[in-house]
Amino acid sequence: MTATIAPAAVLRLPQRAPEATRRGDLPEWGDDPGRPRNGSTLARPAERRSPRLRGGSRRGPERHALPRRGVPRGRDEVERRHTERLASAKDGLGFWAGFVDGEFAGWWLLEATPDDARGPAEVGYRLLPAFWGRGLASEGAAALLDHGFRRLDLPKIFAETMAVNTASRAVMSRLGMRHVATRGEGAVGAVEGSAQGVVDYVITHAEWLAGRGRPAAVERGIAQPFTGEQIAGTMVTVGSSDPDWPRQYRSAAADLLAALGARITAIEHIGSTAVPGLVAKPIIDIAARAAPGVDPFSLHDAIDALGYRPHTAGPKNHAVFVKSAGSERSHLLHVFADDQWDTCNQRLFRDKLLHDESARRRYAELKVALASSATDGKQYTAGKRALVEELLHEEQAARGLPSPPPGRNRRQRRCAPSALRNGASPYRGRMRHLLRLDDLRPDDLGALFELADAYRQGAGPTTTGAAALFFPATSLRTRVSFERGAALMGLQPISFPPETLDKPESLDDVAGYLAAWVDVLVVRHPDLRVLEGLAESDAIPIVNAMTDDNHPCEVLSDLYALAQTRDPRRLRFLFVGADGNIARAWAEAARAFDLDLVQCCPERLATAGVAWTDDLPSAVARADVILTDSPGAHGEELEAFRITGALLDRAPSGVQLAPCPPFQRGREVGLDALASPAFVGYAFKATLLPVQQAVLARSLGLG
Repeated sequence: MTATIAPAAVLRLPQRAPEATRRGDLPEWGDDPGRPRNGSTLARPAERRSPRLRGGSRRGPERHALPRRGVPRGRDEVERRHTERLASAKDGLGFWAGFVDGEFAGWWLLEATPDDARGPAEVGYRLLPAFWGRGLASEGAAALLDHGFRRLDLPKIFAETMAVNTASRAVMSRLGMRHVATRGEGAVGAVEGSAQGVVDYVITHAEWLAGRGRPAAVERGIAQPFTGEQIAGTMVTVGSSDPDWPRQYRSAAADLLAALGARITAIEHIGSTAVPGLVAKPIIDIAARAAPGVDPFSLHDAIDALGYRPHTAGPKNHAVFVKSAGSERSHLLHVFADDQWDTCNQRLFRDKLLHDESARRRYAELKVALASSATDGKQYTAGKRALVEELLHEEQAARGLPSPPPGRNRRQRRCAPSALRNGASPYRGRMRHLLRLDDLRPDDLGALFELADAYRQGAGPTTTGAAALFFPATSLRTRVSFERGAALMGLQPISFPPETLDKPESLDDVAGYLAAWVDVLVVRHPDLRVLEGLAESDAIPIVNAMTDDNHPCEVLSDLYALAQTRDPRRLRFLFVGADGNIARAWAEAARAFDLDLVQCCPERLATAGVAWTDDLPSAVARADVILTDSPGAHGEELEAFRITGALLDRAPSGVQLAPCPPFQRGREVGLDALASPAFVGYAFKATLLPVQQAVLARSLGLG
């Protein structure tokens, strides 16, 4: 019997080997499922009973072949159930069989569940033991999640497994699925651990599109983002390219030319609506070149009758005027001085998108994800900044143009930071603000570490100027190393308590005024949104010295210390502790730099999107680097997750223990563990000084 799955689907399923990320190994939909292929293939099953289903002896309690509720099913029941499933396959849902080099590896399902309150479809799989440990389970399931959300537009997909099945639960966590329920605890079953019950995991369409848990899918080419008609976040809506946008531009341009006459010498369509096929907010962006001697900011009277109003919160290096239709913006007019026209970022970025298909695709994917997850327009814009700067830098380099620090404009040059006034080297990298580690790229990390090496040797670049530091009185290591590092570089440290930023004053204004007197802001504040608000103005570099969401400099210093003797990308990292700013910072690093990271803690304390286990001895036995964090309010729950000397004895030779300070001896880390050669805490934290100097230097364009 064959499954009837419409449309027929063949998925080429990458394995974890480096060569598996080649473009030819990505999912391919709609191909002939009967045609044999080389490599790994996920296709419709040709037989009702696979070798896996013919005998139950190869099932192991540690893998996905576990019976769901702890009661083994007989062969007759298995055959009946799978016959029903195969017969019900329709509308793009059903079974896929997987093959590796022509050999059957197992099957995957995306099954319709119309009467299940948990969702309209369930994802699952079974693999032959010979194919365990290759990442096939996660990658095949990720491809089916993408199929369900991108192709079938399902609102939600769920999965279930036994609570004791840690391997299956780790796969669900890697896919970005959330644990939402545990059922049937206390029930007696034939499989060890069945009394712990069954767990349900869920992921929604919006979460998948927003990128929750997707580095293993999108970045490795297993899934492609949604490119449908419209995606709306809380405050941001983007839609497919509208063929009427060019006409709308031509109509608006004709009106502006008539109103402004000889005061402008050129007018062009810019922004996403100027790029055919690109998803965009339905706003027509227009660029105009002011005639020599004409102040762009003086044109508002001439276009007021057309409905254009000055955009008082817009950029300060050129004039921006907004036109609205009802409560929604419909047009943005950017007017540049005559000498700005040939190098203005808006025109360069448009041209990059027009001629570079890869850049256009990356930008479209990012916009769709941000539109699903951003809570407001500022967050949407901030989320695009790193990629926009990267693509602009490429276009400027291709044209032989300098790449100045973003935000340096005609008005700001009057009060430019002293590092630039005194002849510091021009900005050469993409990094200006450091808010999150996944804003960085691997080559940014290399540049930072090269600078840190120079500072350790006393040969790092110096400057003159000042750094405003916002730290609470309780801050110790991060504050001392930032203040000392700034002073050694030639920056005068000026300290404030973080509450200074909580006044009822626009953060744009705070950054704008401080830019006249200091060169960089180093901020430790509970709310990451405060730092994002400061960075949004782009008036001055912002460095995150810790928030309740993350702690990038802490993790960078640990990675730098490791890199002195080992390649962090080849290490297995184990984070022992609850979700919090340190766990999330390591999750950012894992995404940005392709690190192998596993979190060990009670499941309800796990960090979304991170591989998870609660089996501490087994996790330690495979870890090269063990990281911990203060248990905070979870001390009782995490007591069983204390790192001890006995546990370290199970770890591989050369394991390194790097607890995040402040820690209490004997609490998250046992006294015997701290006395072992594995403890590297003091040596690792000594690197805070050169690493944070390197961060300051990169933000200032000194290297």
